Amino acid sequence: MANESAAERFKRELSELIKEKNTAPEQEDEVRLGVPGWKDRYYDAKFPGVDDAGRREVAAAYVEGLQWVMRYYYDGCASWKWFYPYHYAPFAADLAAAIDPGQPADFELARPFRPFEQLMGVLPPRSAHALPEPLAQLMTDPGSEIADFYPEDFALDLNGKKFLWQAVVLLPFIDEARLVDAMGERLRKLSEDERRRNSVGEPVLFLSDAHPLCAPLVASYGPPPAPLVLTSCTEHSASVAGTLTPLPGAPLPGGLCEPPPFCGIEVAKALRPFTTSAAGATFTLPPPAKHVPQLLPGLVPPSPLLGACDAPCESKRYVRARGRGPPGGYGGKGGGKGGFGGHGGGGRDLGYRRLEGDRAPVDEQAVLDAIARRAAARQAREFQAADQIRAQLLAGGVEVDDRTKTWCVRDARLAAGPVSPPPGYYSPSSASPSAAGEAPHDDLALAALFANYTRHAWGDKYFSSCFYNSSCMATATEGPVAQSARSWYWMKCAHLGYLQTAPQQGLSTRPRQLTAARLIEQCAYIFGAGAPLVTPATVEQFNAKFGGGSLAGESRIFEVDYSDDPWKMASSAELVRRDVWPLSLDQPFMLLTCDGCGHCGAGVPEDKEAAIAAQMVSALAGWGIAGPKEGRAATLQEQGAGGAPPAEAYDAVVVGAGYAGLAGAHALVSAG
Repeated sequence: MANESAAERFKRELSELIKEKNTAPEQEDEVRLGVPGWKDRYYDAKFPGVDDAGRREVAAAYVEGLQWVMRYYYDGCASWKWFYPYHYAPFAADLAAAIDPGQPADFELARPFRPFEQLMGVLPPRSAHALPEPLAQLMTDPGSEIADFYPEDFALDLNGKKFLWQAVVLLPFIDEARLVDAMGERLRKLSEDERRRNSVGEPVLFLSDAHPLCAPLVASYGPPPAPLVLTSCTEHSASVAGTLTPLPGAPLPGGLCEPPPFCGIEVAKALRPFTTSAAGATFTLPPPAKHVPQLLPGLVPPSPLLGACDAPCESKRYVRARGRGPPGGYGGKGGGKGGFGGHGGGGRDLGYRRLEGDRAPVDEQAVLDAIARRAAARQAREFQAADQIRAQLLAGGVEVDDRTKTWCVRDARLAAGPVSPPPGYYSPSSASPSAAGEAPHDDLALAALFANYTRHAWGDKYFSSCFYNSSCMATATEGPVAQSARSWYWMKCAHLGYLQTAPQQGLSTRPRQLTAARLIEQCAYIFGAGAPLVTPATVEQFNAKFGGGSLAGESRIFEVDYSDDPWKMASSAELVRRDVWPLSLDQPFMLLTCDGCGHCGAGVPEDKEAAIAAQMVSALAGWGIAGPKEGRAATLQEQGAGGAPPAEAYDAVVVGAGYAGLAGAHALVSAG
């Protein structure tokens, strides 16, 4: 940022780095809640090897835990040794089946852990230095009898979360008996001070000389000393109930307090003897009493009256979790085509009705089927698919109002054709303008068609990756994204000027708002306003030499497309109307057809890569370009990330699939 100081920049970059390090890659949803079979998938994933009887044991243990919590808050600790022996919870329906009011849990009180036992049960091996050396060795020695309590490698389950600190840490549970046995012999090696630290003491309460209880406490020191019992009726009780017992030898207000010997290295910060202004005493809670849940004496309950807020609300439909769609979509009248993820059934009337007075000709059943597929996608949380269906309806001239659950025809000319392309996989040939009546001749419909094709070819998450998120790209300064996608952005923003603008005439699968100025603005957002980026001037200079989006200048462009690249829909000679674009038809163009040959030549065999390179060299030679100019390689290397080289540094342009989306700047590729 232009005006931030070095300290502010350091804090910002450190915060971004910490966030990136703590953000884990998205894990596959193995459960897919809401999709039939979700319960079995949950138990198989979270409780592997647990059968039906084991599921009941899990639920019973969880119900015990609920009882332990209630007793802890109302009656005190029911058991010091009880714990829930699983990493995950069961479902509420299983809990309901496991609750038996006639058989409350029977807890064994046992004893609490001593301090070092507690630390041994919760600290990781990296914190072993907080323990005495004899005990620390139990955590760090691979030959320790309890080394399996402290594994170096263990699994993390994000369980639907995003950050590592939110994950379920799948560590083994501590066996209390084994832990205590392993510590037994080593406790004898502790020093006197370490034994004191490992003992269980009494709570100590310190009161300032300004507190109303301080004077009665000082009086209790005697002689002779005597406990001070506080109840709700005690004078100066200050709403505290319990027993205060004087500490032998403790200084009273005005007395000299001697701190313990200082063992640190910052001697200047060591405490010195000082005059205290407080009194201390051990504090004991009053004897526990049985908690009885009942209304307080004298309470007059209000009259039972129902108001507008008590009216029953319309129940909301169950929302399915993110993942695959439901087994069958909701059909229109008489049953529709299946929703995303399954086959259709008998259908269901969703209540959408045509707006009264709308008489434009349209296939009403096709509209209702599309609305039903969209509702199924929304219920399955496949919002991208739902938005796509809505775009298809709009492209067909149909507008849906979810608030009033009505639909109508806004453009009768569009509605006269198909409402939407048929669901499923769209082949590139369906986008050919020569296929009259099959392909939409509208920008929005063409974009929807292309998006659906790409979704089927590359998956639902293709457009939700960091590559298509400017904020993510701006902060991804390390890791795989920085090494690939962000590096590509840097090359095209600072060196190549490969800004894929949209043509302003003819059909376009890219929004026409994607001008060179808007894309340069995106580059500045990602790399900062001070980055040495391409400018409209350098773009204009380059286009003046090579033709660019106009017919001026001599064009030296070698175009390469690949058969399995989704982007070839935008540029393949057989599929687009090349006559409306300025790229001359006599320019070199090659479409490589082979199985798995993808975007930018991914998956192309080495022998075919060599053949492509040979054709490029041949084309360059035809333009009189034999190789790099004298000293050019050194010049380009010296420039590095210092900005975009001038247009004179290049002799030709090589572009891949996607020329149909180019109208301004192109890729600058050195002839060498």
